[in-house]
Formats: sequence, C-alpha cells, structure tokens
Amino acid sequence: MKKFNPRPAPEIFDSLLTIDDMCKVFARSPMTIFNWRRQLGMPSMSIPSRKQSCVRFYAEEVEQWAKEHNKVIVNPSILKEVSRNQ
Repeated sequence: MKKFNPRPAPEIFDSLLTIDDMCKVFARSPMTIFNWRRQLGMPSMSIPSRKQSCVRFYAEEVEQWAKEHNKVIVNPSILKEVSRNQ
C-alpha cells in the first residue's frame, strides 16, 4: 500500500522542485528522474489532484540523497534558489 503524503499548503509550492527543475539540476531526462525515484528511493511527494497527481521535491532532501547516492548535481543554483524560498 502506498503512503499518502498530505497536500502541502499553497505557499509551500514555491519552495518545491518540479520534474523539470530536477532535470535541470541533474542534466538528466524525466525518465531518469522517475527511475531514480522508483529504483533508488529519491525522496519526493505525490500531490493528488482531480486530473493527475503531480510530483514535487524538497531541495534539501534531494541534495542529501544525491550525496548518499554519488549523483552529480550539475546546476546547484536551482537548489539554492528554491531553498531560499522555504
């Protein structure tokens, strides 16, 4: 059974990374990011909506995960920019 992640407050959305952001952070395709989530346990949250759920990421969690899994962050400025909004 999947864990339910509570929907964050609207103002928190500004401090979350999207799949597109993650592709830029790691210079990888969306499929790679989804595979890392599924196979390597990249921390993320699924936010349910009426049409389709969306996936978001906390910058600090992603940065820690990247260190633990020896993944190179190509564009750290994106993580720092989002972290400032938190």
